Amino acid sequence: MAAHTKLHSKADFDKALETKGRYVLIHAHSGSVNPKAEEFAAKYKNNCDAYSVDVEEEPKVKEYFGISEVPAALLYMDGKQVEKVEGKGAGIEVIEKLLS
Repeated sequence: MAAHTKLHSKADFDKALETKGRYVLIHAHSGSVNPKAEEFAAKYKNNCDAYSVDVEEEPKVKEYFGISEVPAALLYMDGKQVEKVEGKGAGIEVIEKLLS
């Protein structure tokens, strides 16, 4: 079973960001979700809801979230962006530190 819930529309994004009291992690990618991203989401499932979106299928996502490079990981708490990392090999450890 996938650790990420796939987002398909702006309504899906808005609903995900309405989550209160838990982190929301959005993984923006091109093509399939990287297995390491799935492992990361599974590892932190107790305090984080993980979502994914393929920017090829949903191109407006890049503009909506201000993403300039994929893959990207965006972390939210109570509807506010806490952290954003972009690009391959980006500093995901920053997000990991927040979730630990």
